Amino acid sequence: MSNWQTYWNTLLIWVEDNPPRFVELLMLILAAIMAAMWVQRPQDWPYLVLFTSYVVGSATSIWVRTAIAPVNRTRRIQATGVFVLTLLFALCSMAQLFYGYGT
Repeated sequence: MSNWQTYWNTLLIWVEDNPPRFVELLMLILAAIMAAMWVQRPQDWPYLVLFTSYVVGSATSIWVRTAIAPVNRTRRIQATGVFVLTLLFALCSMAQLFYGYGT
């Protein structure tokens, strides 16, 4: 039981210390869940829309945070944002190719 309390207290301290990163992490976790649900049922497009909105929101949040308060790891953070958006567009392109959306 004390291990769970330690993990919980560590999480709370991390959230209090840096709330934007927690929100970005939460959005990316939800995006992964929505992407997995959409891959299982490609005809349900709301999962794709939610996945897209979470990824775009998280990437935008990362870029705004690094623009306002630059850190010494700015290049890596910006590269992560570009990678996430590239992955999003690749998945959307593959969906259009495989399932014929938009035709």
